[in-house]
Amino acid sequence: MWSDEIYTKSMLGGSLSDFFAKFKNDLHPPLYYLGLRLFTGLFGLNAISLRLFSVLGVLSTILLGYFAGQRVFGKQGALYFCLMLISIPMLAAYSHQARMYTWAAFSVTGVFIYSYLFMRTGKNRDLILLFVFTVLAMYTHYYSMAAAFVANMFVFLHLLLTKNKKWLPHLFSLLLATILFLPWLFIFIIQVEKVQHAFWAPEVSLKAILSCFTIPFTEQFWTTNYSISLTILIYSLIVFTFLISFTKSFSEYRLVL
Repeated sequence: MWSDEIYTKSMLGGSLSDFFAKFKNDLHPPLYYLGLRLFTGLFGLNAISLRLFSVLGVLSTILLGYFAGQRVFGKQGALYFCLMLISIPMLAAYSHQARMYTWAAFSVTGVFIYSYLFMRTGKNRDLILLFVFTVLAMYTHYYSMAAAFVANMFVFLHLLLTKNKKWLPHLFSLLLATILFLPWLFIFIIQVEKVQHAFWAPEVSLKAILSCFTIPFTEQFWTTNYSISLTILIYSLIVFTFLISFTKSFSEYRLVL
């Protein structure tokens, strides 16, 4: 086990009050650690069980992408979507490490899928699932919380600009999600103050910003010819799909693209 995994293991011991007290020295929300604490309570606290929980996270992401994704992309498109998910080196690397990133991927994938479905269908069921995945994202990792925030702002603005009356239920769901985060707000503020001095948080610069776009396609800590080619491929696909979404033949897929 490497240092971050050992840190994960150290977060799990003690009483519940001791468990929550540890977050004042941590930099993450509690949901992953709570889930892992329950999981290792059932299957034992060892390297295999610690990592197996992350394996379940990536398998859940793929299953969500395939079954829920069929409503977005169709059956064949959902298969392609899953192939793209498992092609991301960062997700592959963390699928067998005792960290929360596969479950963060699960929550963000759910936010994306149900954001689109709610905008398209307006069904309350899709809004409820968007809300559930938003709360999961908020309490799994602060990066997934940021992704959920951006996605929900897109949904809200789209509903307003298209004069869709569903903007009001969506706004209510956002307010409810905010209320559910309030119990964690005190610890969150402590963590924000602490992270200002974290050694791995670089100064804001163009290089640091660009690295945010390449890190998911590197093999955890290093860049290879494979990860460079995959980075170019993925962003070329993004630009390509953005451009074709404005063509007549793909106009019906513009929102999801």
